[in-house]
Amino acid sequence: MRIIPAILFSVILASCNGQGSGNSSSNDTNNQDQAQEQKDAQQVSSNDAVKRSQAESNSQQPKQSNNQKQENNTAPAGSKSSSQSGDFTIEGQVNNANTEVMLDKMGIGNSSLLESTVSDENGNFEFSGTIDVPGLYRVRTPNNGAQIVLTAGKIKIKPDPNGQGLKVTGSDDTEYLREFYFTMKKYDRKIKQL
Repeated sequence: MRIIPAILFSVILASCNGQGSGNSSSNDTNNQDQAQEQKDAQQVSSNDAVKRSQAESNSQQPKQSNNQKQENNTAPAGSKSSSQSGDFTIEGQVNNANTEVMLDKMGIGNSSLLESTVSDENGNFEFSGTIDVPGLYRVRTPNNGAQIVLTAGKIKIKPDPNGQGLKVTGSDDTEYLREFYFTMKKYDRKIKQL
């Protein structure tokens, strides 16, 4: 799944290289910096894919037939085809008791409320169900929120100790999404400087 951010980085950098006017020397320096950043981003993406592949092959898995192994090898890098659909659990904690917590399915330009609950006296909440296809979701309270890539498995959400909203653990795809957003903001600032 990391291939998508790498492609988007390339598109953004290409558009940066084609924009702007002014000092040719300054543009050449910017172009060199941007090209190096693009190479670095692609190298990080490639290294992450290799690490994930090694970790997956080293993990203990039940014996599979050759057909099953071939199917798993055709899954996108970084994904685990057997864990993409099935039962999910989102366990979380918010700062206050009796806080409404909502689970939204994100769409293009909109979102729809799927479920809501109220945290217990310790601020704990839980959502669970079955998912057929991974997707982009949001867990939110009236004051905070976190976007997640929901697949089968367990996701934990707690208040960020730095006061930066909600911290999500247990979902590699959500971490990749967070890294992607961070990098997009970085390049957006660079584009605005042109």
